[in-house]
Amino acid sequence: MQKILKHKLIPPFTTALIAALIAVPVLLNLLFIYRYGVNCVFWDQWGIVPLFDKLYAGNLSFADLFALHNEHRILLPRLVMLGLGSLTHYNTVAEMYLSWLLLCIICFILFKLFVRLFGFSKMTMAKFIPVVWLVFGLRQYDNLLWGFQLVYFMVVLFFLLAVYLLAESKKVDWRFGLAIVCGMASTFSLAGGLLVWPVGLIQILFTARTRAKRLGGLDIVKTATWTIAGIAVYILYFTGYTQPQHTVNLLYSLQHPGIAGMFGLVAMGNPLSNDQYTAASIGLLLLIMYILVGAALFCKPRTWKLKFPFLSLVIFTIAVAGVLAVTRSEWGEGTAMVSRYATMTMMGVIGLYLLAISIDWQNINYKYFLSGFLCSLIVGGLIVTDITAYFNIGYAMHAERRLAAYYLETYQYQSDENLAKLLPWPDVLKERVHTLVKYNLNVFSEPQLTGSDLKPLSAGPLFYIEEVNGKRPPSQEPLSLQFEGVETLRIKGWAIDQNNGKAAGGVLLDIDGRLEVPALYGLDRPDIADFHKNNNYRFSGFEAAAGTSLVGPGQHDISIKVISADGKEYYTPVKILTLNIQ
Repeated sequence: MQKILKHKLIPPFTTALIAALIAVPVLLNLLFIYRYGVNCVFWDQWGIVPLFDKLYAGNLSFADLFALHNEHRILLPRLVMLGLGSLTHYNTVAEMYLSWLLLCIICFILFKLFVRLFGFSKMTMAKFIPVVWLVFGLRQYDNLLWGFQLVYFMVVLFFLLAVYLLAESKKVDWRFGLAIVCGMASTFSLAGGLLVWPVGLIQILFTARTRAKRLGGLDIVKTATWTIAGIAVYILYFTGYTQPQHTVNLLYSLQHPGIAGMFGLVAMGNPLSNDQYTAASIGLLLLIMYILVGAALFCKPRTWKLKFPFLSLVIFTIAVAGVLAVTRSEWGEGTAMVSRYATMTMMGVIGLYLLAISIDWQNINYKYFLSGFLCSLIVGGLIVTDITAYFNIGYAMHAERRLAAYYLETYQYQSDENLAKLLPWPDVLKERVHTLVKYNLNVFSEPQLTGSDLKPLSAGPLFYIEEVNGKRPPSQEPLSLQFEGVETLRIKGWAIDQNNGKAAGGVLLDIDGRLEVPALYGLDRPDIADFHKNNNYRFSGFEAAAGTSLVGPGQHDISIKVISADGKEYYTPVKILTLNIQ
């Protein structure tokens, strides 16, 4: 009786456990974006801004969409960003959520390939758990927290779709035609998509079989059609191609093969480590395993039809690492550690894992596999450690991007030094930001509060200025600052709406009664909440920045307007600081 009860209780428990282990990384990704995503046009996204102007003016052309972005032709991502941006006032956080959705689709395609070989059961679902953790790995944090990087998810998505459809097509049918369309979509999402054609050709050569028109088992029609389509796409891609301005010496990898080789190994190990030398070691081990597993697969041609798609993932990763080694090694091996490459090179790790477990597992109880997997997570501590580390990185990125969004929202007050945090060429930013303002896009989708919009209150709030350009202001004497060589006046402090027992609704910095600069308000200040024993004051810190060229040399009176918690009134400013800028 006890054994019967035990038998009945175990399946629901294991099913729930497997479901939880699959759901956790998916939800962690979503939480990561929710907590740390910031709506801000950043770096490459400034290349999309002029297209909004042309879109709304009605003169957007195919040439604008097809134009090069460095060495890439991001035709499809541009269409997606413009379409989504039109619906969301170009809220870049929406792009981050779309990236998460693309990851879900990527995982689903991998699952479809997985089920083709392993079938569907609790045993197979347990085997699929590591794939989900790899797909939703936080190592790709940069791609997750930067909307523009959906290009990396798109190139991988359409590559996987092409691989899956090639595996499903038995002849030149609609699946095969759709695989060609997906190959084109991958190519025109990112330059890495050009690799879909040689990888797909290898897959066709080793897996295609038809009853008609065969030559030594080779499907001539499929091979010829795919090859012709690939050549046509390459010609289209490189028509009008110009060398990017910030290009590298492609001969460098030949002149320094050791550096190039190390770069490739680091790129391959990138998804499993955030340390350069550890990644290089992992990359070497992966390369050896890629070769061994690939050789084992070639010895069993009867299994190619089902298993070769996984080898396509491995070939794609090796090719990506090789191309990066040739085109990027001049920048140093450390460049291979950038987070964005993890999305593409992760495919090889997934392919290797799926090939490895395709060995006969019939005699191994799935409970042991699941237990082994859980023990590896606990003993190794890799997942838990990485989650903690990457959430810390996410926290830092959130703070950095939030400050950048503040610089953008108050661009008319900011120095070139601050605007360069958004785009290295401030003059270009100043020209393009007017499109965002004109069409109420991004940070300008909501009106900005000014003192004239609010009613004055006489009662004084509680606030404190803690530092000005890194200096603690004196209580009585004017604070002297050197004007020469200093581009930005930066003031930090905290303010609360003590009358309402809440954090303030915002802070405005008043300079000489003639210049009103909004501050970035809501910075985390647990010390203020602890001191006043009121958790409502937790996010009461502020930072205000303005270009010294607007302030000018001489003596200046600084005061702040603290906005009430309801955002309808402000407390009458009190002069709190005299600056003597020399």
